[in-house]
Amino acid sequence: MNKIGNKKRIISLSIIIYLFLYVIFYLFILVNKYLKYAGPISAAMLIGLCALTVALLGFRKDQINYIKKTIFKIIVIELLFYFCLIYALGLTFGFLKNAYSLNPLMIFNNMFIPFIVVITSEIMRYVIISNNKEDKLSKLIMVLLTMALIVLDISFSIRIDMFNSPIKIFKVLTTILLPSVAKNMMLSYLTYHVGIRQSLLYRLIMDLYIYIVPIFPDLGEYASSMLGILLPYMVYRYTSREIREYKVGPEYTYNFKLFNGSDLALLGLTVVLICLVSGFFPLYILGIASGSMSPEIGIGDAVLVKKVNLDSDISKGDVIVYEHNDLNIVHRVIIKEIGTDGKITYRTKGDANNSEDKIDLNIEDIKGKVLVKIPFIGYPSIWFSN
Repeated sequence: MNKIGNKKRIISLSIIIYLFLYVIFYLFILVNKYLKYAGPISAAMLIGLCALTVALLGFRKDQINYIKKTIFKIIVIELLFYFCLIYALGLTFGFLKNAYSLNPLMIFNNMFIPFIVVITSEIMRYVIISNNKEDKLSKLIMVLLTMALIVLDISFSIRIDMFNSPIKIFKVLTTILLPSVAKNMMLSYLTYHVGIRQSLLYRLIMDLYIYIVPIFPDLGEYASSMLGILLPYMVYRYTSREIREYKVGPEYTYNFKLFNGSDLALLGLTVVLICLVSGFFPLYILGIASGSMSPEIGIGDAVLVKKVNLDSDISKGDVIVYEHNDLNIVHRVIIKEIGTDGKITYRTKGDANNSEDKIDLNIEDIKGKVLVKIPFIGYPSIWFSN
């Protein structure tokens, strides 16, 4: 039995290593030299590797029982709520038209390779995890497998030129890597405790719906990434409760509650943060990446900004926000005067700058007035940039 376990362990680790090596080959060779064939080659490779995994380790039948059906229901409810939430937010923030063609043939062509990636990835996840559950190194194997599948997952969304500046690296980390980490950790947890059907359901819906819906909520990359982290966490939160209850006693009457108090608080906080970052409220939060307002407002601080519409809202000495060359500038009003045309104009200056800004501003140019500084909360992004 020990020899069989060692053999399965070696096969599993070999497959995991191969996945890591293939991602390197994909990013540095296929994408750079054979981009036209990168998708089909990846699909063929994954099909072959998946078939080899099943042939060497075997496929344990995923038995249906009470807990599996319960987890299935939870995932369906969570996904329905997620789509209701983001499209409700879309009614406020607007929608974007799907860039993919919705012609049936084009939908098939666009979905084919992602479909292969989802199916083969989840089969390999299930086969490797189910064949190493009793192994002493099962947790290590599951961690390494999850890392390999994260790397494989994000490899289809990144390019090497995305890492040529600190800002681009930070963007990849926050909008691509972190949501993928949250998703794959949750999927490995479900696969280990429940089986393959639930993971497949989640992946097929979340990875493929983008090819068939006509419009998307325009929430912005960072708000979308927050939701991309929150959804796997909520799925894990509810499914883990059911799994723990199932394992400590006999099957019980299904009594799933969509939300409890702490969940509502977390959801409410997330929605508020999205609205604050997106600028929906009269108040919004803005991070500071420049030292031009030091020492009052430093690099890494954030400011709470109130939108303004009237000249009477702004006085000399106020710190305001205006946009110039696609950048948000946070400077102090040093001059407020009435021009020859009767309109009030403003001149600004950074507290740490030697000269004033050479821009005459009108009330229409001003995006808001700073109410209060929130120290330190912007430091993580500054550390990544540095």
